[in-house]
Parts: sequence; C-alpha cells; structure tokens
Amino acid sequence: MRNIKGKRAFACALAAVILMGVHGWVQNSVLFPRFAEFFPIGREIDTAARALLYIGVAVLASKRPALLDTKTVAAVSVVATTSLTALLHSAVVLQSAAIATAGILFFELGHI
Repeated sequence: MRNIKGKRAFACALAAVILMGVHGWVQNSVLFPRFAEFFPIGREIDTAARALLYIGVAVLASKRPALLDTKTVAAVSVVATTSLTALLHSAVVLQSAAIATAGILFFELGHI
C-alpha cells in the first residue's frame, strides 16, 4: 500500500513539474509576444502579480492553512484558468490593456 502512495505522489509531482514548464512556455512564447504590441508593460505586471500572489498564499498558509485544501485550490485554479482564456483572447482581439491586466491576474492565479 505504501508503495502505491509513493508512486501516486511521484506521478503528481511529475505532472506538476510538466505543467509548470508548459505554463512558462505559453507565457513566454505565446502570451507576452502578443501583448508586446499593445501592452509592453504587461510582462512587468505579470511578474509583480506573481510575486504578490505567492506572498499572499504564504501568508494565507501561515494564518489560515485550512483554506488551502486541495479541493478549494483546484476549484480556484479551474475557475481562474477558464476565465483567463476568455479574457486573454478578448484582450488580444480588442487590444485592451485593461482586459489584458485582468487576464494576467487570472493567469497567475490559475498558475499559483
């Protein structure tokens, strides 16, 4: 039984590493080049948002760790990822910096 749990944990960790690589690839080869034309500061906003969200998660984990159960984290990630798809597509089509900023925030929230 213990060996099965270890294999499952390894598979989950491997999937997480692969998804983080995909996130970086999408971000640097798809997202930022599209934003560079109409929203060049988007990359800096993305970096700042990621840092602030990581700090927020660390504070939340230290103050209210029960809020970070796997079901809640997964639900937030799915909602954020679904929302970011529509927002980022709209931002590129409309060339809107405001929509792009919202999309970037959901992009990082879904990632974190």
